[in-house]
Amino acid sequence: MLDEADRLGRQFASARPFRYVVIENFFDENFANTLLAEFPAFEQGNCIGDDGRVGGKSTVERIKALGPAFRALDEAIQSQEFLGLIGEICGIDDLLYDPYYLGGGTHENRHGQSLQAHVDFNYHPSERWHRRLNLIVYLNPNWDEIWGGNLELWHNPYQDA
Repeated sequence: MLDEADRLGRQFASARPFRYVVIENFFDENFANTLLAEFPAFEQGNCIGDDGRVGGKSTVERIKALGPAFRALDEAIQSQEFLGLIGEICGIDDLLYDPYYLGGGTHENRHGQSLQAHVDFNYHPSERWHRRLNLIVYLNPNWDEIWGGNLELWHNPYQDA
């Protein structure tokens, strides 16, 4: 990514319906496979619905506890080098790392589980930081578009849906 920062920055700045960039092969393949191997079992995450039963979505916010690769990932994304590089690509100075992973962490949806189009919160509920970026990493080694669930970016998901 270091060698591609200018190109990625241009892609980010010109993307529509709002600024974003897709970075293929964000991780080295071996590291991605190690993250996948450490990925928590569905039942290990927060998968209990409002009705007290296991639902179709599971999340884990405490990624440092998942294993050495997730700890290394956490250390990397909070480093000034990483935050500076992402800030350079996105044109945003002084990016902050969210140690709480509020709304973040690992996410797994089972077959048939939907995720409604939505707008993420833009102010951290407890710290009141202005949330300006999301880093979304897909660890699926294989994906067929006919399965659905592809990333969609909409200007206004409440109108466009």
